[in-house]
Amino acid sequence: MKKILFVGHDRGGCNAILPIYRRLADSYQAEVRGVFNEIAKDVVPTDGNAISVKPELFGEKELVAEFDAFRPDFVMVGTSEGPTMDKIATKIAGVRSIPTITILDFMGNYEVRFSDPGTTNMKYLPTRIFAINETMVHDMAAVGVPAERILVTGNPHFDQYRVIPMPLAGEGIITFFSQPFSELGKEISFGYDERGILRDILEAYASLNLTTQLVIRNHPKTKNKQIFDEMLKESGVNARVDEAMTTDEAIAKSSLILGMNSTTLFEAALVGRPVVSYQPGLSKKDPLISNSLGLSIAVYHKKDLAPAIERALKPEHVAEIQRIRAKLNIDNAAERVLTTLHKLKFL
Repeated sequence: MKKILFVGHDRGGCNAILPIYRRLADSYQAEVRGVFNEIAKDVVPTDGNAISVKPELFGEKELVAEFDAFRPDFVMVGTSEGPTMDKIATKIAGVRSIPTITILDFMGNYEVRFSDPGTTNMKYLPTRIFAINETMVHDMAAVGVPAERILVTGNPHFDQYRVIPMPLAGEGIITFFSQPFSELGKEISFGYDERGILRDILEAYASLNLTTQLVIRNHPKTKNKQIFDEMLKESGVNARVDEAMTTDEAIAKSSLILGMNSTTLFEAALVGRPVVSYQPGLSKKDPLISNSLGLSIAVYHKKDLAPAIERALKPEHVAEIQRIRAKLNIDNAAERVLTTLHKLKFL
């Protein structure tokens, strides 16, 4: 039985490789050991074979000890920027001629994933790279990653998100998922806050003469639950704040999701919901993954908000989401990863 060491530093990288860890551990196809950043401790298995660590206290010396004790046949890492545990593990494996495999969690930043900080030296390229789609293969090759190392499998983390049916005509709601930026001071960082966002949404709503009820969902960390009450009264829009539905219920009942950069928007897009991410005056790189993937509509100027909402409500846009989703290999990625590992004789 093969022995596989899993190492993940950033949350996204951990999410990408953990489904494979679980599948192999549950099926007894391999002996597994995992070292994961404590940032992902809520999803790290408690089977006794995986540990959550503080990276600043778990460096090369500690990882060498893991290699010595476990003696893996190959190493699977999640990728991340900076001086991270996955890079250290890749370095140790290279010295010992142990193959390394990574599953990429997202598009972009390829050079920094595999290089020392501040460089593009590609010093930490794994033996094999499992990509989300062919676009990633092309983009990585363009920055110097050897194409022969790359195989398309998809990201296993996405497997949990299955398309759910749209509400019947006339029965859906439109949901705005708020974030308490005004309370956290993030309006300074991002260039907007939830009050200005909802005000613009209400104006767009009125200009489009929409009659579908707008439901506002406060973030769990919101302290002032009445922050929008006065605004809603003055708007004349068919809108209300809802604290009763779960997030999943709200998404299922919605024909459109509105918001800023919450991961809930990404999750809604993955299950096939039209999503408009409104971030006017964004003062830094857009953090919402679905915008980069094309699964949600990104709006950065007020004048573009109403047209984006109008576009998102059309059936053609729902079909477009499905086409983009299909290209991302969202379903059954874990199975493709395992099949590929068998074909490559890693299992």
